[in-house]
Amino acid sequence: MVSMKTSKRSPGRPTEQHKTERMLEVVGHIVCAEGLSALTMERVAREAEVSKATVYRRFGSKEKLIKDYVQITTNNHPGFPPKLTTAENKNLDHLIDTGCWLLSLMCKKEIVQFDNALAAGAESYPELAQQVLDAGYERAIDITLDALDFLRHAPGPDCADDRELAEALLGLWSGGLLDRVRFGKHVLPNQDALRRHIRARTEIFLHGLNSPQLSRQK
Repeated sequence: MVSMKTSKRSPGRPTEQHKTERMLEVVGHIVCAEGLSALTMERVAREAEVSKATVYRRFGSKEKLIKDYVQITTNNHPGFPPKLTTAENKNLDHLIDTGCWLLSLMCKKEIVQFDNALAAGAESYPELAQQVLDAGYERAIDITLDALDFLRHAPGPDCADDRELAEALLGLWSGGLLDRVRFGKHVLPNQDALRRHIRARTEIFLHGLNSPQLSRQK
């Protein structure tokens, strides 16, 4: 019988996933600390301790590097995606859970710093900054749309366009709170206060739809 040798990875050698995570951590650190102009593929390679070829092979461009950072940061936020509850008022509860999750993500310190750095770099990198900010907003809209999926099966007259509904609800949820956290010295309310904030605005939204199935929860 001929024995077959199996190759072994050297102890301590980082996997591709670990390399990717390390590169994205470096992206967040550089942009938040020094701004968009300080971010280069070469610097990411140096600080992540990988080859420049590895950075280009994995991401291809600075734009892709930043967009992937935003995507991974969203997906790694605890509780993603918010789970549909089995409670009696599951539609309302799921919307509230989704709103709380989104606002806690959007007001997260690292996200606020990153978005502010993008806004500050908009003059030098207008297209890139706008693309990334738009991508973050579109991601929030997509998550809100998923939470509103039950409306497609609700009885009664057709409502407004799905996207318009998602934009309206997201606007109600953020309702000045996001700007106060991002541009002022306010901190995100604790979970109980945040949930009350989201609940009140979600009930306003559902009441505005005027559908018997979406009655206000006591």
